[in-house]
Amino acid sequence: MDNKNFTKLVELLEQESAARIASETSRLVENAASQQIISDLNATIKQLNETIGGLLEEIRLLKGPKKNSRNSSLPPSKDENSPPRTTSLRKSSGKSSGGQKGHEGSTLKMSACPEDIVEHSPGFCNCCGLDLQDFQAELTSCRQMVDIPVTKPLYTEHRIFSKTCLCGHQTTASFPSGVNAPISYGPKTTA
Repeated sequence: MDNKNFTKLVELLEQESAARIASETSRLVENAASQQIISDLNATIKQLNETIGGLLEEIRLLKGPKKNSRNSSLPPSKDENSPPRTTSLRKSSGKSSGGQKGHEGSTLKMSACPEDIVEHSPGFCNCCGLDLQDFQAELTSCRQMVDIPVTKPLYTEHRIFSKTCLCGHQTTASFPSGVNAPISYGPKTTA
């Protein structure tokens, strides 16, 4: 091979090498730019995942437990899994509800011997204002009121005595079980 061809070959190899270096450099620059884009996208994805997590937590808190009669003003009949309303299996008689005409009613009966009697007599005339204290009263009507008596506590005092024997020993009685303090509640007061 002559010198001229050899020089051409070297130049050709140098050009090819320079083109490869330029191509490789360009590829490395593109690769670095791609790496930067990937890094930016990963940071954005991480930030979006954190935002989504916060929003999901807020949605969970806002939804809260389902409303029922225990945690809202809904009536118990609106609760889930509540038994369905029952309907009567009787056939309709066609009559209106309640007491029928001609049927004998039952009312509260008056007592023949009330525990307490309070008499009310007028003190003066409604028309002329005359004092009626010395006039004879005449029973016009009476009404009764039924009430439940007030219960009051029943105190039972337990007294402990001691006795001295002929031998000189003094024996003291003991309190019954349940009487453990100077004052306490009896067995009927417990719930």
